Amino acid sequence: MGLRKILDFKVPREHYQADAIIIWCFDERFDEYRERKPLIRFLFSVLFWIGMKRFNPETSLLRAYIKQKRFHHPDVIKWAGGAKPLVFEGEGNRNAFRHKLETAIRLHGAPRIVLMLHADCGAFNFGDDPSEELENHLAGLCLAGDFLKREFPDKEIELLLADFNGLYALG
Repeated sequence: MGLRKILDFKVPREHYQADAIIIWCFDERFDEYRERKPLIRFLFSVLFWIGMKRFNPETSLLRAYIKQKRFHHPDVIKWAGGAKPLVFEGEGNRNAFRHKLETAIRLHGAPRIVLMLHADCGAFNFGDDPSEELENHLAGLCLAGDFLKREFPDKEIELLLADFNGLYALG
């Protein structure tokens, strides 16, 4: 079996320091990969600029957040449920996830860890009650934040909740 190149693409060899480790759900609704055509992107930018905020020129919530924070080198870890393994999946998964964070910190020295949960996440089973879902997500983010503050006391911890209208910081 031979190896054949399928894409010619140059990747920088230089190592970097990450701005943050972002733990995000892999639900594409919150991080679309499609590219908007330049004219459509321009029109959305104009509408956004004149105050029609629902026409966001960014293609995804994650990319808009990274841009707003001015991160140049975020390490994004996508996991079903985002921060879920740190709270809702037991000690074994929590320890495995902590090990992945330790490795990312050792390799790229990020000063910040960002955790995200989002509304209508298929990795959770909170039923159809939005208030119950919100209550559980907020409690989960608090527990995950406390865990990370104990495990990584020198890191800044940011807790985020996303819904279909935007991104909210806890705290």
